[in-house]
Amino acid sequence: ALRRCRLGETTTMSEAKACPHCGKPAPELLRLDADMRGRLSSDLGIRNVPESVCASCYASFGNQLSSAANKRSKRIAKEQHRLNLWRSRVHLIREARERFAIKDFPGAVVNYEKYFRVLEIIYEVKPNEIKAAHFNNSARSKELVVIASAYWDLMRIYDQSKRFIKRLEQCADKLGEFLPYTPMYAEIIRKIDDYRKVAKNKEAFDKVVKIAGKNRKRCFIATAAFESPSAPTVELLTKYRDEVLERDLLGRAFARLYYFSSPPVAKVLDQSEILRKITRKALVRLAQKLDEKYSLKSR
Repeated sequence: ALRRCRLGETTTMSEAKACPHCGKPAPELLRLDADMRGRLSSDLGIRNVPESVCASCYASFGNQLSSAANKRSKRIAKEQHRLNLWRSRVHLIREARERFAIKDFPGAVVNYEKYFRVLEIIYEVKPNEIKAAHFNNSARSKELVVIASAYWDLMRIYDQSKRFIKRLEQCADKLGEFLPYTPMYAEIIRKIDDYRKVAKNKEAFDKVVKIAGKNRKRCFIATAAFESPSAPTVELLTKYRDEVLERDLLGRAFARLYYFSSPPVAKVLDQSEILRKITRKALVRLAQKLDEKYSLKSR
């Protein structure tokens, strides 16, 4: 009887098949249907998926597919949540501006802070670490104007009390960072000049002008000729750069060439009043022609 039992064991082991996936012997192989094989290949990246595997591999594949499906569901839910947040920012900004207009400053601050929190979640950064670089070469680059406007409103709110001096300083840093990348640069600089007359913390507004001026791409020759970045002709030429040249590849290439070659010319102009006068006349005519063609003043 013992001999027959041992013979039976030998016969069973000899009939066991090796699993095509793990290579281990198995009493039977379980068939993988076409759908499961397709998901193993597409979702898990498993190549040459066999038609049948052992029970252990079958269970392992099932667990891996279930885990991958859960991760995919969480990723889709997260993306949908981010999309909903991104859409909600429009309402937050609108309500913040409305509250600011009626001088409900606490309400405006709450909505502006919620707006910035949305941006921090979207771009996965810590509080107060949203950067202008997050919006470079992006379909969301227009958001820079909204951000700069929000910081400008917050600065005027926080300027009303010394209790908020730290927040005022933070807003000054951020406005100085974002402002140079918006078409409202000259407008805000003028508003800062006017607001400084009544500001309680003038140093914070001076800080914005300093930081923004440092980050601003200088129109070297025009600025040197007119000796001011806020001269009307300089502003027209800057607007032409921002709203015309920067919109196509050839224009951007020309702008880069200009910034590479113009600093030496600007240095010469800095030393010669005669050359500055000649250059001013030429630039005024150029700006007028560009304005006639592109309606820069009305943009």
